[in-house]
Amino acid sequence: MFLDYFTYYLYVLVTFFVIYIFIFKNDFAVKHKKEIFYLLLAMLFYTQYRRYGSRLFSGTFEYTIESLPIHFCRMSAVMTLLYLLTKNKIIKGFVFFQSGLGFLSVIFPGGLFFVLPYDWRTVTYLFDHFSLAIMPVFLVFLMDYVPNKRDFRISMIYSLVVPLLVLPIALYYDYNAYYVLDGVFIRDVVGDNQFLIMGIMLILLVMYNYLMWYIGLYLVKLKEKKKHLKTSLFKPLYPWTIITGYLVLGLLVSFIFFGSTPTYLNELPDSYIERPYKSIQEKLVIYQGIIDGELYYFVEVLNGQDIEIYSFDYQLVVQDYSSVYNMVYFSVEDITHNQIMIQLTSNEGEENETHKIYILNLELDYDQFIEENEYKLVTN
Repeated sequence: MFLDYFTYYLYVLVTFFVIYIFIFKNDFAVKHKKEIFYLLLAMLFYTQYRRYGSRLFSGTFEYTIESLPIHFCRMSAVMTLLYLLTKNKIIKGFVFFQSGLGFLSVIFPGGLFFVLPYDWRTVTYLFDHFSLAIMPVFLVFLMDYVPNKRDFRISMIYSLVVPLLVLPIALYYDYNAYYVLDGVFIRDVVGDNQFLIMGIMLILLVMYNYLMWYIGLYLVKLKEKKKHLKTSLFKPLYPWTIITGYLVLGLLVSFIFFGSTPTYLNELPDSYIERPYKSIQEKLVIYQGIIDGELYYFVEVLNGQDIEIYSFDYQLVVQDYSSVYNMVYFSVEDITHNQIMIQLTSNEGEENETHKIYILNLELDYDQFIEENEYKLVTN
């Protein structure tokens, strides 16, 4: 768990450090603009492929609303990639006004950040929001962008009209588009009123676009002040000292606390595979392990909902609950089918509300599992 927090704070530190270089070491950044440009391009190619492209090669891929880049940051990441490929001026303005939301996600990361398993989803989150967080400064200081009323209007229309068109469809399919279902922090103030949450969200989006307008004008003025400033990249030295010192200290401490798997895998099974057996749509992660000579599956919920697991003869196969990790585990000897149903429910109203049901294919042959995975197993 320590490593999660260390990674997050390093992530924030590096983001601010890059912004610092773009503004106060602008001559260096401009000199290496091409390298920075291609680095961002490579990062976004990777993240968009992992988010959308790789699913095309999955046997479980479905064309649903969840497959689309609905959230603001996801659409901004796609548009940023398109801008880097085309350098289109309209897309450039859209990215400037919309990417500021990525900066907010760096400072206030999603609730799943600290419990994400150590796989590609953590990297896509980091890469996407880092790219968006630095993009306004990148566009002004390296790509000579100046905010204008046309781009402001396009961003405002997109921020208000598209959610109004998408949200009714998303709510019908129970999809948490723009995080309206959980309300982010608004829900704690106004309660579980989706229309009120939506209205407040739209008002905040209007305020956000005006904020980006004034930030853009300020950045342009700041750029003019720093335009002819020639500085050494390593003077002053303290930003480098902070980054290096934190990295060294964090890595030293991480040797003590480091764990590449959830804590419950170190406590419950006799042996386990460190990497997840399967991840499902950033909602569930499943691990495999051995307890008393039996093959077990460990199912962890990433969104805080309740979980129920059934075999296809509808007999409950759950072995145990963990109040800390919202996790259940079960033995394959308890079921006769090679598939199970995983049901997520929310208990916030008067009755439980079913949010999603997933089908998971299992390996039931213990001997075959050992033969194929024995070298991967970690023994406690």
